[in-house]
Amino acid sequence: MSLVRPKYFSYDAVDLDYPAFSEVLGETDTKFVQIDDNHWKVECLYNGKTRYVSVTLHNEFNSQVPSVIFHHGAGETSYGVKLMGIKRIFSGCNLFTIQAQNHTSKRDYLLNCMQSFIDWTETFAGSVLAIEEILNWHRAHSNNPFIVSGGSMGGIVTSLHFFYYGNADYYLPIVAHPNVGELFLGKYYETIVDKRTERMKNKSLLSAFNIPKEVKDKADRSKITVVLGKYDPIILYSTANKFWKGFNVKAYNVGHASIVAKSQELRDIIQSKIKAF
Repeated sequence: MSLVRPKYFSYDAVDLDYPAFSEVLGETDTKFVQIDDNHWKVECLYNGKTRYVSVTLHNEFNSQVPSVIFHHGAGETSYGVKLMGIKRIFSGCNLFTIQAQNHTSKRDYLLNCMQSFIDWTETFAGSVLAIEEILNWHRAHSNNPFIVSGGSMGGIVTSLHFFYYGNADYYLPIVAHPNVGELFLGKYYETIVDKRTERMKNKSLLSAFNIPKEVKDKADRSKITVVLGKYDPIILYSTANKFWKGFNVKAYNVGHASIVAKSQELRDIIQSKIKAF
């Protein structure tokens, strides 16, 4: 029997007072477990509940080259054929990938991630913390640079690590800006968010992922290149470009998923950066 797709945030009361992302990030405890030479698990404990992030290294670790960690989009439970393109963009690097909390299957995602905005916030926090764990592992094993990247949800995670940690050597968020509440209450999601009109009045939801001005102002802008699509129906270019004003932005005449057509341009950005390290 197929699972009927639930609506976003249907578990949550319309007037629920949501915690800020920064609060969830700061209150999540982690346990970093190395399973073998190529696999890790990050246990994330928040509010009495444990959730898991998985990390995979797709090659034998080489301490003489840079490392990159790449994060998938929302609802993607496998990298599949995309992995080939990711490997090409980041060729010459150790490649780590993240599998976010409750993304082990479509059923897991639908039932345990998308029906509560708090679950979403925990998911983003867990991925940011997993990046930090792998970055620390890399630093302990290599003196070479560490790069963070991802598309859509993965681009948001990349941006959040940039603002709240900023200790990687380079960031490449793709089709993303970090205000998740604003994103989910946007027009693209109007038919799939439960009680969207009422939820648009919930200021704690709209502001949960706001980047404080002092955090944004102190960010090292030399470390990041932001990739946007001018015809993106999800991450609206006008909104994203306004948020990223003053940062290094590369905007292409593509939509959201069609950013894959610019894989050569993404490869060029990364390869030129690697040469400059």
